[in-house]
Amino acid sequence: MKTLAGLTFRSGLLTTSEFHAGHNFFGIVYRDYLSFGEGQQVVLSKKVVLPFNPLDPSDIQWFNNYCIEGSYSIKDGFIECRFEQLEWIFRGIISDTPGTILILSNFDERLRKSWSVVYEKVDSEE
Repeated sequence: MKTLAGLTFRSGLLTTSEFHAGHNFFGIVYRDYLSFGEGQQVVLSKKVVLPFNPLDPSDIQWFNNYCIEGSYSIKDGFIECRFEQLEWIFRGIISDTPGTILILSNFDERLRKSWSVVYEKVDSEE
């Protein structure tokens, strides 16, 4: 696969959550989205699935408005997404079933931290 242009992938469920004073629970359940465009462009966005008692109600809007542009390349079956603004690099593989699952190892160059995320292709009806 040479390009992912026109495809969008979404993560499984993710969350931010906190306990305050041992008995107040705050959280937002969301998904990350990777949308691939022409010219090797990729956009990382977020969408709130369940605003379970957010610490600050404006956090919901922040998540839903989140949009970071980056670039991507594909070589030898591996994909690399770079988000220069965040200093993040996502590297991984595209599943054997063409273009249905991305398995990515993500790295924050500033904090020197890594995490992994699996993204599934979003049907055009979603």
